[in-house]
Amino acid sequence: APTLAGLEGGETRWHVMVEGSNDQPELEDTFRIGYALGQAAVGASSWDADWPDSSEGPRAGAQPPSCFDGSTCTGTRTSLREPFLLPRAGPRFVIAAARETAMGSEVFALVARNEAVSPSMGVSFDDDDVVLAPEADPACLSLRDPALAPRGASPGDGLWLFYTCERVGPDAIHAVPLETVDGIRVPEGATPASVIAPSTIGAFGRDGVSGPEPIVDVVDAGENAVVRLWFLARSNVAGTSVGLAVGEAPIGAGWDALPVLQAYPANPVLEASAFAGCEGCTLVGFGVAQDPDPTRRGRLRFLVARRVPRDGGGRRFELVPFEQPWVLNR
Repeated sequence: APTLAGLEGGETRWHVMVEGSNDQPELEDTFRIGYALGQAAVGASSWDADWPDSSEGPRAGAQPPSCFDGSTCTGTRTSLREPFLLPRAGPRFVIAAARETAMGSEVFALVARNEAVSPSMGVSFDDDDVVLAPEADPACLSLRDPALAPRGASPGDGLWLFYTCERVGPDAIHAVPLETVDGIRVPEGATPASVIAPSTIGAFGRDGVSGPEPIVDVVDAGENAVVRLWFLARSNVAGTSVGLAVGEAPIGAGWDALPVLQAYPANPVLEASAFAGCEGCTLVGFGVAQDPDPTRRGRLRFLVARRVPRDGGGRRFELVPFEQPWVLNR
């Protein structure tokens, strides 16, 4: 579940945050596996190479994050999963994640807080950092994959929180506004809304949509914004792919409501088969970010997580970077 963000501040630096575990994910069918979050950073010119500036242990979460045998570690180890980094002035980030409500519950709430940039500094989420609990969205059993986008032209206008609504049927993507003037919280009276349902995007996502990744482009002298929302789409027939939905909204005084997002006509925009020489590969997550360099604003950077089968059995997980121009057509 990678998240990717570029920060300007003299030299542009790129940051990635991922979830990880010391136990194999395949054990989840039998045991409870715990996860924590790690972070790394690198200079702009080598973002697709090795990332040496990284947290030695979890940036957030327990160390070790998992203890399925019940004897190698003790104490509460609630999982942290699906991180998201939103660059802010400072330079700082708003760091969001899905946090297990109780150890072993597999029910997640969404947390967010303002944090420093350095991967060497730990982050500790507590109950005060919960911005949305499952009971706040009755349509959902659990909340996953938080993603943030600005809700106006200035920082005081707040944020939009997009997330995966895990439910009895296929998963959907919901959103709710957030205030950021004094902490990060849902405004009084605000209610979550459905943004993308599987039934609205076609057969490639018939078995669920998840993992929202928003980018907001301000146009028309700051009066309007185009919202692009990438997401994972699952089909038990075609596999997992990446889709895109697009909408437009006034942003000058802060949005009072989300725009209606329409499925991109060329969906899906990315399938596992697009990677040459990776037979049997499966997409499991991705991050996308706009280049903060003003001279490169038309370019997007993607970091795709995939499961790669090994010859003779087994598998490994990889993060694959690529860059692509994406012209904004209204």
